[in-house]
Amino acid sequence: MNDYLFLASLAFTAFGFYKYYQALKNDAENINLVTWLLWTLIGFIVMLSKVFSETDRIELFQGIMLFTGPLIIALLMMKNGSKLTDIGRFDKVCSLMAINLFISYLIIEGSIYGNIPWVEKTLSIVLISVDFIVFTPLLREIYKNPQGESIIPWLSWSVGGLLALLAIEEHSFVGSAFIIYLFALMTILVVYIGIAKIVQKKEVIA
Repeated sequence: MNDYLFLASLAFTAFGFYKYYQALKNDAENINLVTWLLWTLIGFIVMLSKVFSETDRIELFQGIMLFTGPLIIALLMMKNGSKLTDIGRFDKVCSLMAINLFISYLIIEGSIYGNIPWVEKTLSIVLISVDFIVFTPLLREIYKNPQGESIIPWLSWSVGGLLALLAIEEHSFVGSAFIIYLFALMTILVVYIGIAKIVQKKEVIA
């Protein structure tokens, strides 16, 4: 892995979190506590796995950021009035599905079958599924009101995903699938939000 590109990827990711914090402080319209709490939980487990495994400082920093970034966002949301009691049925269903899938992922990954090639590929797909299910409640909010979303965090995360992809020197399905998924999803969101804002601007001018 190219350490310089990976560090640049982390820098863009951190900047994305910073801009999202700012958007929250300015009363961002599209907020979903469930998504960020679940990302905090997943980030915490990822951080622990990097702490207790033989990993370099850069990857350890990545694990810490994947936990602290969503945690701070979730805490800011609760400070701004978001409550777990306000969670709707759709969010609850997504939460249960994601938690069950993630537990299954952890159990299989830690078993004797975790290193079998086809199992590793299947686990990569499961991990992508978990993240997408966690993301779905927030995606739903953005779909309904793209004009109320700040484009800068998603653009930063899209660039970060591209740099992370370029940092990988030897690509494999297991090593690249999740990063490709994130980059593709962030880029689609950037395009969707950008088009919505352009349309809104034209309507205001008209």
